[in-house]
Amino acid sequence: MKKIMILAASAVVTLGIGSTVFAVDSATLKDQAGITPDSILYPADKAVDGIKVILSFSDEAKADTLSDIAEERLGESEIMVNNGDQALANTAITDYKNYMNAAENKIENAITNNQTTDNQDKLKKLEDVENKITDKEKKSLDVLTKLQNKVGDKAKVVIAKVIEMQTAKRNAILAVRKERVVYNDAKKQYNEAKVALEKAKKSGDQTAITSAEDLLQQKQQILDTEKQNLAKAVQAKKEASKISVGKLIKEAKTQKKKSSKHNVNTQSDKTNTTTATTTTTTAADTTTTTNTTAGDTATGSTATKPTSVISENAKKQTAKPAVKSEIKKEADNNKNKENNQNKATNNNGQKNEEAQH
Repeated sequence: MKKIMILAASAVVTLGIGSTVFAVDSATLKDQAGITPDSILYPADKAVDGIKVILSFSDEAKADTLSDIAEERLGESEIMVNNGDQALANTAITDYKNYMNAAENKIENAITNNQTTDNQDKLKKLEDVENKITDKEKKSLDVLTKLQNKVGDKAKVVIAKVIEMQTAKRNAILAVRKERVVYNDAKKQYNEAKVALEKAKKSGDQTAITSAEDLLQQKQQILDTEKQNLAKAVQAKKEASKISVGKLIKEAKTQKKKSSKHNVNTQSDKTNTTTATTTTTTAADTTTTTNTTAGDTATGSTATKPTSVISENAKKQTAKPAVKSEIKKEADNNKNKENNQNKATNNNGQKNEEAQH
């Protein structure tokens, strides 16, 4: 009993590991790969694929075959990446893109051409193939994302653009499918309203006829609106299909150049701004320094003035009274001399008069 339990536990663990590995490796199409691009038989393999498409007589069969070939090419690109041959991997990825685009366009055109028919079985088959192609695209995107982590920088750019393009197309297809469902429902209600009007007319009930006519008019308006919405979705899908990887890569390079140029200009502007700011700051500092020096000199002169200039002034002020005193003294002396001379003259005059007498 114990051995049986051990064996059962081992089986569970083995199955669990196996399922885990399967889940991890589910994002691969290597099992779908045919002859790889590094083989001399690769051109022959592509020729055989062309014959397969020709032998697929119906539109849905051709679309299904084209999507199968696309998966085969993507599986081959995985092998080339693992072998380290990026150039041949890119070749296989390009082939994948071309075949998947052809499958999308084929099924879309087939559905559009059969949209006005009442062959619901035909439409159902076409829509089933469309769903199948959409599921294949989802898996292909997972594979491309996985490949993106294994390649160099240049190849990453290419694969990133392929992913972007295929995602846009897949979203456009899903949008068309959604609008088509709404349109078909509006068309069904319109047809039912037509039948109701015919019955009312047969009954001869004018009230019922008027009511049925109003209902038909409403359903007609709804149908016209949904038809326009469907047409817009289909046009958007066609526009998405026109996008090429080469165009996306070219746009990416152009945008990168513009960004680089913008960054250089921005850096240059920043450098110029920094230089101008530094120059202004230096000039301001110089002016401030000059003003400060001048101010300091003026202040220094003012500060020195009380010690040197004031002393000199004090000397001048001290000298001025002395000079005035000397001048006054000399004036007094001169006056005294003059008085003495006058006295002497008067005395001499008196002596002469006495002598005469």
